[in-house]
Amino acid sequence: MRGIYWLVAAGTLIGGGGWLMTQGDAGAAAHERDELAFPTHQRANDLERETVRRTLAPLDTAAAAKDAVTHDPLLVALPPDADTALVFEAGTILRAPVGQAMLACVSAEDRAHMERSVIDPSKSWLDLADRVAFASSPAGELVAVQGKLDAIDITKLYDVAADDARPELHVGVWSGSLVLTSHTRGLVLAALDRLDSGGSAKLAFDEREAYGEIYGVIGQADLERLAPPELRERVHDVAAHAEVHVDAIEEVLLVMDVEGSDAKQVEDLGKSLGAALAVGRLEAKREGEDAAHGSVAREALR
Repeated sequence: MRGIYWLVAAGTLIGGGGWLMTQGDAGAAAHERDELAFPTHQRANDLERETVRRTLAPLDTAAAAKDAVTHDPLLVALPPDADTALVFEAGTILRAPVGQAMLACVSAEDRAHMERSVIDPSKSWLDLADRVAFASSPAGELVAVQGKLDAIDITKLYDVAADDARPELHVGVWSGSLVLTSHTRGLVLAALDRLDSGGSAKLAFDEREAYGEIYGVIGQADLERLAPPELRERVHDVAAHAEVHVDAIEEVLLVMDVEGSDAKQVEDLGKSLGAALAVGRLEAKREGEDAAHGSVAREALR
């Protein structure tokens, strides 16, 4: 599952420099603002969204006092030991200008897969999905889709037979609202177990980090893959992982916190990555000007 959509989307936003073309005066005006609100912390709407989504309570406290700790089911579904775990607010992004730019970068083959649901080929994932999460762990990779899935049987495991083009795919459905897919059957079963038990003592990342339209953590191997070729060796030597937050409504505003053992080397790597993103922005602008009038989104590396 290494070639699936999160690498396409993350690569578009991070490795490619985070560009966005918008048409007409409205797009130009958006980029004339003196200040851009980069996603550096939870805002009021992020906190409200997180609170509403914390609907899953541990079985032994589900009927207990009001202060029982609850969790977001989508985050509980992700493997706690995931090296990389990214959540895309698909329902929001795909309706925004940046979503259209992202979809334009997806290959025809990948777009065809997105246009048909594994469960119901007559339905498109683009219509069903409110959120899409992708996780890579030592046991394999898991994709979780949350959205308008009421017609799907509750807590049922499906197996999609292998063919010449792809290995066997295992699909689990939880509570009619969450679809879990993986080529590793054990990952799907483990996710269903965590959900049925009401949560896990450890999550792939802290729920307080669930802000922006894209958020999560990227492990070292995937950071290396997403970095410009000339920086991959340095990323391998310096970076342990990175926390990522992206505001992707009118513009692409990217904040990436790279963690490593040597603060000075991490700082130097950040400057190099920032320079690479700036180059990518200029290249995207030149390409965009050849194709249409518009403006290029800004990005930042913290």
